Amino acid sequence: MIHVLIVDDDISCISTLELMLKEYCPEVSLSGKATSIGQAVSLINQQQPQLVFLDVEIGPDFGFELFDYFPHPDFKVVFTTGHREYALQAIKASCLDFLVKPIDLEELKKTVSRATHYFRQKEQDGQIDVLKSHFNKQQQPEKIAINTADGFEFVRTSDIIYCEASLNYTAVYVHGGKKFIASRNIKDFEEVLTSKHFFRCHKSFLINIDQIEKVTKQDGLQARMSNGQWVDISVRKREQFMQLFDKF
Repeated sequence: MIHVLIVDDDISCISTLELMLKEYCPEVSLSGKATSIGQAVSLINQQQPQLVFLDVEIGPDFGFELFDYFPHPDFKVVFTTGHREYALQAIKASCLDFLVKPIDLEELKKTVSRATHYFRQKEQDGQIDVLKSHFNKQQQPEKIAINTADGFEFVRTSDIIYCEASLNYTAVYVHGGKKFIASRNIKDFEEVLTSKHFFRCHKSFLINIDQIEKVTKQDGLQARMSNGQWVDISVRKREQFMQLFDKF
């Protein structure tokens, strides 16, 4: 749910936008309404909205003045105005979008969809930051948090057999026949699992060296993992892979 603040000196414009959001944009929740920059500053500090629909001309105030109070805002701004000439200035202010009054419903839906995507990606980026915070580059973490569709799964790194890339997602195979689909790409897991125990043997696979049961050179180099699955070792990774076992 995206928490929204509407800032406009025209009460009818606020009411119209509020109605459109409530009726057609279930992804958002209205946190407050302000008719001046002063009220907006106060509500932002109190409610901490994620998205602000901001009129450019607000009585004697100018919408861009809001950035004087929040030079590095935690929220995103959608400018609303009847004056297209402000579009360039809005872009320079790094706004999420620019809507011309009267606001078109389809354009509003597109804006909310863009905001939803932005905040979802921001949340996922925050999750991977949490994931990365569980380790340092000198020592592999005992557990990592895998963000799935319904929350987090905390898994011992020693229980991970291998990770397999699937478009922008990663399938994580662990002991007990479990498989988790994480909404992060395999590169993120490679960065987190930086240790001698994990090896990126292929663009699609990140394997736990300790979980290898057998290596065969038939039909190309392959490794059989502890769950019985065979994993390909790419041509360009073969020499590096075999060096892992030189000491034996």
